[in-house]
Amino acid sequence: QSCIKMTNSECVELADAWIKRYELVERFGDTSQAAVSTYRTYLAFDRLTKADEESAWDVILHIVERTENEFVLENLAAGPLETLLGKHGIAFIDRIEARAAVDPRFRWLLEGVWQGQMPNQLWSRIQRACSSA
Repeated sequence: QSCIKMTNSECVELADAWIKRYELVERFGDTSQAAVSTYRTYLAFDRLTKADEESAWDVILHIVERTENEFVLENLAAGPLETLLGKHGIAFIDRIEARAAVDPRFRWLLEGVWQGQMPNQLWSRIQRACSSA
């Protein structure tokens, strides 16, 4: 199954929508009307991590660059980033390691990922990347 890669502006739009959703969830709770009205953003990003991993990676990087909100980033780590690594981690590990080596905020984000579906060898590399400096 092939997907057409999202444009940069589409990636930025989804990143901003993700940030807004989790700011609302943090402020009002995930069952609030405000948060429920943004649930399609969650679904869209979840589908993207499984169908178009390159665009999902771009959205993840945009979110990291566009917010310092820890709640938003914790949900990014435990959601899309963890899913991306579980499904496509082998293809992304070199980029993950390179980014973690130079970006302390990305390293912090990576610490919020659980092993889940990742094979042990990949998980070991993720853990080393978290402690790289």
